[in-house]
Amino acid sequence: MKIAVIGSPAAANAIQFIMKDYKVDFTVEYHVVNQFEESAQCARDLQESEGAHAILFTGPTNYNYTRGLVTPQMPWSFIPHTKSSVYQAIAEASIKYGADLGSISVDSYEPELVYRAFAGIGEEKVKILSPNRHYSETRFEEGLLEFHRSCYRKDPSTICFTNMEHIQEPLLNEGIPCVRFKPSDESIREQLADLRLQYLSSRESKGRFAVIAMKYTFRFDEESDISLREWEKMKYMNSIRAHCYETAQRIHAAVIQQGIDAFIMVTSREMLFQGFIKGGEYMKLISFASQAPGFEMRIGMGTGHDMMEAYSRCTMSLNTAMEANSGKIFFSDSGEPEVVEIDDPSEIKPAAFLLEMSRRSGVSLHNLNSIKDIQEANNGQVTSKLLAEKLSINVRSANRIIAKLESAGYTTLTGKATSGKGRPERILKITFPSSQNK
Repeated sequence: MKIAVIGSPAAANAIQFIMKDYKVDFTVEYHVVNQFEESAQCARDLQESEGAHAILFTGPTNYNYTRGLVTPQMPWSFIPHTKSSVYQAIAEASIKYGADLGSISVDSYEPELVYRAFAGIGEEKVKILSPNRHYSETRFEEGLLEFHRSCYRKDPSTICFTNMEHIQEPLLNEGIPCVRFKPSDESIREQLADLRLQYLSSRESKGRFAVIAMKYTFRFDEESDISLREWEKMKYMNSIRAHCYETAQRIHAAVIQQGIDAFIMVTSREMLFQGFIKGGEYMKLISFASQAPGFEMRIGMGTGHDMMEAYSRCTMSLNTAMEANSGKIFFSDSGEPEVVEIDDPSEIKPAAFLLEMSRRSGVSLHNLNSIKDIQEANNGQVTSKLLAEKLSINVRSANRIIAKLESAGYTTLTGKATSGKGRPERILKITFPSSQNK
């Protein structure tokens, strides 16, 4: 699949930079236009030549302008304005110009969105000036330039915010402080993933749809306290929910939660095999679930020409996995579900376990690796003073790291040491996953 991106040189470069390390199963082709009005002809040419399967506009201005002149004949989308972009612009204005941001002129973002962003950081008294102009007007950009100039002349403390390349450069050349809104990584990736799903669902996809179903079972029967048992379920389900959404993002899937114990991911056949299976994402999920006693996971997968066919086969595979109760993954591509042979989760690369430990505790992977080495070099035990010395941090910071590991259940108190006056120092053992020592 090919997605065409239409926008200004700066916007196209920003998207290209964000996407350079982002693994996808589609290609992105960039069509640079110097004026937003040129977007309409570019989109018309792409549709007539069938040069792309979907179009992503770099913002709502060129998208809305083009829709007024060209009828979409394939999936279209645009990168929306987000608070993340506003926060980034606020930070840039504060650092670059040292501005107090009491008054700003904004030409392309919705004033309500900007107000909400400022309110989110406790700045509710900011004065936001916006132009009374529409992109369909003649000499639209010239009018925006004059709007910003006028605002700055009336109040030189005003900072200008724009989403348009041809607005920022002239203002800066005139000595008027101006910051450009930039699209956030998340909004770009979300829109590209959405276009891919729109494309797959809008045509015969030749078996390229894939659905993954995951169901979790709980076995806390040894716990007599029913409220504690339910609390344990919710604790693990909250962790699993976060894990599933992270997995879905990595394989570019839409994710739907079904009740408390099931999730469905919709993606492409290519990402199912390349990301979920060959990329080891299923192993991370199984490994994560297996670390909790009484918590088991079953996975079924299916592909089809459309989502309903893929979902039907996926459900059939999941039912087979539940009946087998063996921990194996089942997959249906056309007929009866087949077993997908997988490795024992305990054989997963040690780094994956350490990544999970980092996610649960909030301690960086770098620090965990260092702490592991320190502990091994000191008879399997550590103290906050020892960690502070070896990590080149103060004791208070070391105690904060230990507190995070304690909260996540990774520490065991093995003794206390006294050295003169003061409170005895605790001697601890950090419990790293057993596979780390293989």
